[in-house]
Amino acid sequence: MLQAVESIPLAEGSGDLTEEERYPLTNLLGLVHYNRVLSLRPSGLILDSTPLDLLFTLPMEKPLLGLSAPEDESMQPVILLFEPSKETYLDVISSLPEGAYPDSEFLQRVPSTPAPADGESPMTLLAQTSGLDDVDAQFDATDFFDTTAYIRLSDPGLPGPEYDMPRSNYVRAMPRSKQARKAWEGVYERFRDARMEVCGLDLEAVETHKLELQDAVASENVETHGQRN
Repeated sequence: MLQAVESIPLAEGSGDLTEEERYPLTNLLGLVHYNRVLSLRPSGLILDSTPLDLLFTLPMEKPLLGLSAPEDESMQPVILLFEPSKETYLDVISSLPEGAYPDSEFLQRVPSTPAPADGESPMTLLAQTSGLDDVDAQFDATDFFDTTAYIRLSDPGLPGPEYDMPRSNYVRAMPRSKQARKAWEGVYERFRDARMEVCGLDLEAVETHKLELQDAVASENVETHGQRN
C-alpha cells in the first residue's frame, strides 16, 4: 500500500533544501497507524519480494533496526525497519539538529546488523554491487539473480545508477572475475531498463550531478568561512 509522507515544514529562506531534507526518513516514524514500516534505501532492485515480506515478522528488541549487506564492513543500513509510534518519533526528533538535516544524521542513531541468512534457504536477503568484487570462485551470475531478494547499486567512483557516466568510470568500478562482472553489468542494465519502462526516465546527464556537488561544496566553504570569522 502506498502512503503519502508529508514533507517537513519549510522555514523562511529554506527553499534550496534537497528532497532528502524535505522528506527525511524520520517521517516514517510518524506513520503510527502501521505496526511496522519497511524502507529500502535507493537505488536498488527488488528481485524477489517474498523474503522481504518475512521482515514484517522479524523480532525487534527496539523500534528501529537497520540491516546492512553482509559484505559491507561499514555496516551502513540498507534495509530499515520501523515500529512507528508517537513516543519513538518524539524521542528521535529530540536527538537530531533543529530544522533540516541529512538522513546520515538519523542513520547514525539506528542500531545496525548484517542482514540475517536462513541456512536452510538458498535465498540471500540483501546484496550490494560493491560486494561483488569479493565473491568466491564458485559464484554464478545466474544463481545470483535467482537467489537474491534486494540488491543495492552502490560503487566507489559512481554517483548512482541513475547517472550517465563515461564508460571508463564503469569499467574501473567493475568486479574482476568474469561471473561477478556479468552479474554487476546485469544489475545496472536491469535498473536502467526498469527506470525507463516503469518511470519513463532516461539516465541523467552527469554534468547535472557535478554541478550539484560543486554547489554543495561552495555552500559548505561559505558556511565554514563564516564560522571562522
